[in-house]
Formats: sequence, C-alpha cells, structure tokens
Amino acid sequence: MTFTAGLYKEITLNYNEPFETLPSVSTESAPHIVGFEASEGFVTSTTYKTAEVRYTGEEGKQWATVYGTPSTTGKISGEQSMHMKIYDLSGVWSDSYTYTNFTLSSVKEVRFDATNESYNDIKLSYKTAGQDWTDLQTFTLAGATVKNCKYTFDAPVKNAQFKFTIVNDSPTNGKRVVIDNVVFASEDLAED
Repeated sequence: MTFTAGLYKEITLNYNEPFETLPSVSTESAPHIVGFEASEGFVTSTTYKTAEVRYTGEEGKQWATVYGTPSTTGKISGEQSMHMKIYDLSGVWSDSYTYTNFTLSSVKEVRFDATNESYNDIKLSYKTAGQDWTDLQTFTLAGATVKNCKYTFDAPVKNAQFKFTIVNDSPTNGKRVVIDNVVFASEDLAED
C-alpha cells in the first residue's frame, strides 16, 4: 500500500507481510539452536501481560510472542529462557504463545526443554505457506520438573514456521510455561 504525504514524499507501508517474504534460516548443514539469550538478540522484560505481538531475537531470526517474554526469572539454562503466562481476561483465558517469525528450510526433528507452574502444558504446531497452524503434539509437563521434549516428522517439512502455545483445561491466572534450548534439525539427532 502506498500513500503520498505532501507533494514530494512517497511512503510505502507493508501490512501483513506475506509468508513468502519472511526470512528463512537453513537447517540443511547444521541444526538451528535457540537458547533465548541476550547474545542471540533476545531482550528480557518483566511485562508479560500484553496481547500485542512483540518481536525479539536477531534480525532474520526473531520470535513473535503474545503474553510472554524472554526472562531471567525461573530460567531453565543459561542466563534467560522464553516465558509465556496465561491470564484470565474477564472470564476468557489468554491465548499465550511464541512462534518463529521466520521459516526453517527443512525440519525433521524438534527438541526443546520445558517446565511450568500450575500444570500448564505446551502444544507444538507448525505451518507452511498458505496454510493454517497444524497441531503436532501437546507435551504434558509435570510441575517444576524440566522435561526434554521431542517431535519427529516422518519426512522433513520444508519452509515451515513453528509455534509453542500454553494449554490447560483448568488454568491458574498468571502461571507460566518456560521453554529453552530449542533445536530444529533436518535429520534425526543422536540421543543424548
């Protein structure tokens, strides 16, 4: 969409950038690993309760988050982790999630560490160009215990985004799920 401001200045605004113009990160030669650290461009905040999408991370590798933020509180490893909290919004529960605001070239396996408060669980989804989010698996988390989560596709998915969403049938206001050490790989990884 182009607007003309005055006689001499033309301004172009891009709303709802098409999927095809999202940055792409290659996983062909090495897994893409995210620790949500400051060195990776993730800026911490103490503000979780916002429905506004916030972007953080290195240019071209940013994550979009709603009702969450990278934080140093309750981190899983390193100096910070990604936190999402669920809120009671006048009888309706918040849709709390974070997703890659870039595509990954080829993903066969996704691994991540997760923990929670109040028995919230975490759902992994993905989408490709022109598609809606497809739910892959909901990982049941057990309180403050860190769980190593893994999802393996039968065949690698190409040029996909990935999303992590809080799930709870009986949520508690302001309670969180924390994820860290996210790995996107184009092949099955060896067991630790």
